Amino acid sequence: MAQAKRRRFGVSLREEVAEGLDELSRLLGTSRSNLVEEAVERLLEDYLHYREQHRCSGLFIVYSDAETLDVRKLLEENRDIVVSSSHVHVGGACAEIIVVHGDSERIRRLHNSLESLGCRVRFIPLHGP
Repeated sequence: MAQAKRRRFGVSLREEVAEGLDELSRLLGTSRSNLVEEAVERLLEDYLHYREQHRCSGLFIVYSDAETLDVRKLLEENRDIVVSSSHVHVGGACAEIIVVHGDSERIRRLHNSLESLGCRVRFIPLHGP
């Protein structure tokens, strides 16, 4: 099998991020390059999904340090694209799993709104464009 073409470029990281990358590299027995490549691939998969407007499905994983009624309000305002949601408390924090289906632009706006509340948000597309 032919080796994929590689492209080298420099990246600057905060010291603590670089140290964490080094530690994870040692722990997993792989190179920093492989870890960075995997992280970038996941980021591209999650966000490039929004480039073209289309109907799609996906999951939001939302985490916040404190319960916020603003998340519940956002979900209610977007009930036409929110298929279901599950709210749990984990170690004093709140986690929400949200299943969405609808227009990708609406899903992107919900994503941005959740982040603007200070929540950590991860979107996992279930269907490509």
